[in-house]
Amino acid sequence: MKRKKISMPVNSRYFNNSIWLLMYRLITAFMHLLFNVVIARLYHGEVFGTINYTLSIVSILGVFTALGLESILIDEFSKNQKEKETILTTSLMLRAGVSLITILLVFVFFAFCAPIDSFSEHILKIQVWMLFAQSFEVVNSWLISESKSKVNVRNTAVSQFICSIFQILALVFWNSIEWYVALTVVQTLGIGILNLLYFNKNKTLKYKWDFAAAKNLLNRSYHLILTNFTIVLYTQLDKIMIEGFTSRVEVANYSVAVSLCNIWGFIPLAFANSYAPKIFILKKEKPRQEYESALIRLWSMVFGMSIMFAGIMFVFSQLIVLMLYGSEYEKAIPLLRILSISNFFAVLGSVRGSTWIIAENKQKYSKYYCVFGTVLNILLNYLLIPHIGGTGAAIATLSTEIMVAVIAPLFFSETRKFVVLLLKSFHNIPGMTRELFLQVTRRIKHE
Repeated sequence: MKRKKISMPVNSRYFNNSIWLLMYRLITAFMHLLFNVVIARLYHGEVFGTINYTLSIVSILGVFTALGLESILIDEFSKNQKEKETILTTSLMLRAGVSLITILLVFVFFAFCAPIDSFSEHILKIQVWMLFAQSFEVVNSWLISESKSKVNVRNTAVSQFICSIFQILALVFWNSIEWYVALTVVQTLGIGILNLLYFNKNKTLKYKWDFAAAKNLLNRSYHLILTNFTIVLYTQLDKIMIEGFTSRVEVANYSVAVSLCNIWGFIPLAFANSYAPKIFILKKEKPRQEYESALIRLWSMVFGMSIMFAGIMFVFSQLIVLMLYGSEYEKAIPLLRILSISNFFAVLGSVRGSTWIIAENKQKYSKYYCVFGTVLNILLNYLLIPHIGGTGAAIATLSTEIMVAVIAPLFFSETRKFVVLLLKSFHNIPGMTRELFLQVTRRIKHE
C-alpha cells in the first residue's frame, strides 16, 4: 500500500495565524529576556532572585484565577460562533471576579502575617494585580479560534512599546524596581483592553452573565484547574524550595536558565495552539483516520522544532549565558543544559494538552499525570536541593517532565493511544520537515 504523502499546508489560514501567534510570542519573549538581562546586570543577584521568587508565588495563584479556560475557550468559540459574546463576557466575569477575590485574600493575609521580608512583600503586592490584568486573555482565545492573532500581535506591540519606554526609565534612571513591576501589570492590562475594544468594534457588546454558560465552562475546565495547578506547582515550586534551602542568589542563577529555555519553548507551542481549532473541527466532522493523521503531521512539525531548539541551547549554553548575563551567572550554564532537555519533554506534554486531550475530552487524565509528576518533583527537590542546589532542582524538573509527558499516559488504557501517536509522529519527523521546507520554498518562489 502506497504511503500517504506527509504535508502541512503553509498557505492555510491556520499556518498564517500560527506565524502571527509566533510573532506575538517572539515579541513577549524578547522583551522579557531584555529586561531580565538589564535587571540581572544593573542589580545584584539578590534583587533578581527576589523578583523571580515572588513571581513564582503569583504564578501558582494564577492557576486558580485562570480557571483552566484557555484551551476550553478556543474549542467553545470554534464550535459556538453564535454564542461568542455570551461565552466571552461570562468567562471574562468569571476570571475577573475570581482574580479580585484572590487579590483581596492576599492583602488580608499580609495584614495579619509577615512570612517574608518587607521588600518581597511589597513586590508581591504589586505583582498580584497581574492576576486581574490576565483576565482579559479570554479575548485572545477568541482571536486564536478566529485565526486573528495578527490583532493580538499589533496590540501587544503597541502596549509593550509604550510601557517599555517607562520601564527603561524606571530601571536605569529612576532606580525603581517597584515601578518596573507595576508597568509590567499595566502592559498586560493594556493588551487585554485593546483586544476587547477590537472584539467590540461594532459597539454591540452587552456584558451579561449567563449561568448555563458558566456552568458548562467550569464543568469542562475543572479537571484542567487541578492539572494546571500541579504543572505550575512543579515548575515554580523549585524556585521557592531553592530559596528555602539555599539562597536567592541561587534562585537568580536558576531563573536565568529557566528564562533562557523559555526563549524557544513557545515557538512549537504557537504552531500547536494555532492549529488546535482545525484539530477540533476534524475530530468532530471527519473520519478518525483523517483526524489522527492531522495530529501526527502537526506533532511531527512541532516536535522536530523542539529537538532542534533544545540541541542549540544545549550546545551553546556557555556562550549564551556569558554573553547575555556575564560571568556572575556562570553557575546557570549546567542548569541550562539540563533544563533545555527538560523543556523538550515539557513541549510534548503541553502540545498533548492543547490538542489531543481536549479533542478526545480526556481532561480528567491530565490531572492524574500531573499529580504523579508533582509528587515526584517535590520528593526529588527535597532530596537533591540541600546537597547540589539548583542542579538538583533541574534534575528534578527533567525527571518530572519525562514522567508527565511519556510515562504517566501508559498507566491508563484510555490514554496509551497517545503514546502510539507520539511514536508515529517521531517516525514522521524527517519526512514532515523535508516536506514543510519544500512547501515554504515553493511559496517564496511564487511570491
